[in-house]
Amino acid sequence: MLTKEELETFLMSDEETLNIPMAPLDSYSTLLQSIGFQEDDEIDTNSWSIDFSMYFNKGTDKLELDGSLYYGNWTLIKIK
Repeated sequence: MLTKEELETFLMSDEETLNIPMAPLDSYSTLLQSIGFQEDDEIDTNSWSIDFSMYFNKGTDKLELDGSLYYGNWTLIKIK
């Protein structure tokens, strides 16, 4: 699970993506909300592997949590 400190370091960095470990999606929602991000109501999913995208925003900052519930490969992406 991504820690609050790792998340804040990523947000302050010039990096646009961060590979993160699989964890309950609610855990990531709670972590992002703890630093002021709001979860959008929209969650995109497709196919049997349940690829997903969840969106979060805080003012002009926007993030996408993207991955697969089957394969993993979770990524946190800064949206410009």
